[in-house]
Amino acid sequence: MKLSPLARRIYEDRLEEIAHRKIADFTGANLLAETGRAALLLHARNDAEVTFNNGEEIVAHCPMAKLQPLDDLGHRTILYAATAVRAATTYLMREYEFIQDAPGVTH
Repeated sequence: MKLSPLARRIYEDRLEEIAHRKIADFTGANLLAETGRAALLLHARNDAEVTFNNGEEIVAHCPMAKLQPLDDLGHRTILYAATAVRAATTYLMREYEFIQDAPGVTH
């Protein structure tokens, strides 16, 4: 978002008030770790908006997360690229199968 410094501070103050946490706590690694869930991060190595290193940092803080690099897709193209859709679908199908086979899960 392109906000003036004052507008940004007001916005961040309001978020902190609503969330009862500091803006610095709003990181992908922190938020994902709090869920305690497995996750697949699809990230393009050539992403000019969010560096690949950011994905590596998230996975380093979240033991149940997996980082799958997808080359030459950039930041936005990855959202609808066939390789990304296939990777996400495969991951979700495996997770679903794991959940369905878990003890105590009724079908």
